Amino acid sequence: MKNNDRPLYVMQILDTNGIAGIERHVLTLSEELIAQGVTCEIVTNGSNALTRLASRSAIPYGTEFNGDTFSGKCWRLFRYVRKKNPDILHAHNGNSKMAAVLVGELLNKPVIFTQHFLRTRADHSLVLRKPLSYFHSKANNRVKRIIAVSDCVAEGMRMRHGRKLTNMAVIPLGVKEPERRDVTESRGCALRSSPRLIAYIGRLEPERQPELLIDALGIVNEWTDAWEACIIGEGSRLRRCRQLTDKLQLSSKITFTGWREDVTDILHAADILANPCAVESFGLSTLEAMAIGKPVVAVKGNGSSELVQDGETGILTENNPLAFSGGILSLLENAEGAKEMGSNGRRRFQEHYTAKKMADSIIAIYKEVAI
Repeated sequence: MKNNDRPLYVMQILDTNGIAGIERHVLTLSEELIAQGVTCEIVTNGSNALTRLASRSAIPYGTEFNGDTFSGKCWRLFRYVRKKNPDILHAHNGNSKMAAVLVGELLNKPVIFTQHFLRTRADHSLVLRKPLSYFHSKANNRVKRIIAVSDCVAEGMRMRHGRKLTNMAVIPLGVKEPERRDVTESRGCALRSSPRLIAYIGRLEPERQPELLIDALGIVNEWTDAWEACIIGEGSRLRRCRQLTDKLQLSSKITFTGWREDVTDILHAADILANPCAVESFGLSTLEAMAIGKPVVAVKGNGSSELVQDGETGILTENNPLAFSGGILSLLENAEGAKEMGSNGRRRFQEHYTAKKMADSIIAIYKEVAI
């Protein structure tokens, strides 16, 4: 453990190609660490959106994990770490973990790794599953501590790499206390024209099941037209989602916004957050909605079942459009009940999932492993 007077200096490392849950988490964590006196910077392979958001928060940010090859990225990172001499390397996905372990071994730097995903890249490849799992298992044994963002992620790690993993701790993600907004200000959101607004926030990828939400909204529309929805995010399923929207004649009801920087503003304007992902590792957008006091409809299982209390802070449904539409309809038809669930979700956020609680737990690990 460090015994000198200078603040801990932690380098957050991640391989990124845009903005999703990991990137938003790293920004929040870095801001909270700096607020608590930890010297912190983000090092990535470069992302215009992430760079822009980091600069607004005055978080030190660099692209020294950039390069055309993995070996090139490692070499650039090695030179940068040797120059800046941080106390701890904190990696946030597979590539960054492997690079941080290599650099940490060479420069005698402790490495912390946060496991964000329920499924890894190895799980999706029959050819590479065994070799990738082998190398990641070896890397996991080299890091000082593994942080799993939920119990289900921790269990997945144990199933892949052995039941022991004594260096693992579960620390849920946290978000900052949202700014207070006037209700009339939220109602002025340009995306809103109907009485009730349903929001989806996330990548448009197969595992997140955005088509299930659209199918469910088609069923909802058979019962009531007093709603509209905004789908916030980008991904490989965007074209299919648009085609399905046209097929169900919902183009006037559903707005595809692409990636937005004003997600918090949209959540303030929304009445319901819909999360159709059945393999959610945690659910950062779910937590952000709870922090603002919005009820959530989510597919039960994994991270969503850990975060959402069914019937208390939202509704958990079976993994099919009919059940999901039923969850949405129940909140649309019971505005007072939905409001109460939103209030319960906000209390749950304040008790368990603030950025400060998350950062306090992570700082305790930093102090434990710092050389």
